[in-house]
Amino acid sequence: MERSKSPGTPLMTALAILAFVSCSGGHLAGADAGRDDATGMDVPGDVDVAGCQAAGEPGATSPCLTPAQASAYYIDQSLRYFDTLDVNADPNSVPTYSTLVARWE
Repeated sequence: MERSKSPGTPLMTALAILAFVSCSGGHLAGADAGRDDATGMDVPGDVDVAGCQAAGEPGATSPCLTPAQASAYYIDQSLRYFDTLDVNADPNSVPTYSTLVARWE
């Protein structure tokens, strides 16, 4: 029996990818998995999830960074991002992108 080839909506696809990455601890590579003591999550053996890399540089990893805005700002921006994927949302509801972000339209 063949599986249905329903493409789904772009929003559902984005949410599925987000859920997968979140559940995988943010890592898509997968050999030699171990357990991270800080988070208790399984991670690839070659990834240092607790360590800060490139501190003070523009490409610093997230463990080096601290939030620059209140939590409400990040929530609002994430909702606006998902609005850009929803054909029924207000087209003026877009997040504030950094000049370092390349947006594919």
